[in-house]
Amino acid sequence: MIQTNWKYFEIGTLFTEIYKATAYNAQDLISSPASNRDAIRYITRTDTNNGCKDFVLNENFNQIEQGNAITIGDTTATIYYQNEQFICGDHIVILRAPFLNEIRGIFIVALLNKERFRYNYGRSFKMDIIKKTRILLPNIDDNTPDWDTIENIVKQKIIPSLPPKSRKIWEERK
Repeated sequence: MIQTNWKYFEIGTLFTEIYKATAYNAQDLISSPASNRDAIRYITRTDTNNGCKDFVLNENFNQIEQGNAITIGDTTATIYYQNEQFICGDHIVILRAPFLNEIRGIFIVALLNKERFRYNYGRSFKMDIIKKTRILLPNIDDNTPDWDTIENIVKQKIIPSLPPKSRKIWEERK
């Protein structure tokens, strides 16, 4: 069993960048098969497919977001980790930090999704609320999350408990 101390951390103090993404209108985009090497993910507030509404033709957009980011649909509280480059629809907030990687991002997304029930169209998950949201993380000291423990939790407990097909996909990627 993994033993450690846990502490609440505010998202606004953990992440060095929290900003509203440049929004692209779906009507202005050209849909493309995901297999097309010139396709790029179009991330929206959809609650399926990791927020990816479609793959679209990369037409040298002004603002292409790089992977290794957490996306939050602020009016729907749809929260996902993005590992590849993407563009966004309206109302998407981006979280970035030097510590972020896929395992840590997925862990944080899972914690933020536990808070999702608090938000809807009447009470949006706006940037000021996102920044003040607290998540419980293992910590080394009062100001430093224990990222190694987080990675061990995911590798030792979460990945082995995935359904066989999901576990195989994860293991093939590594």
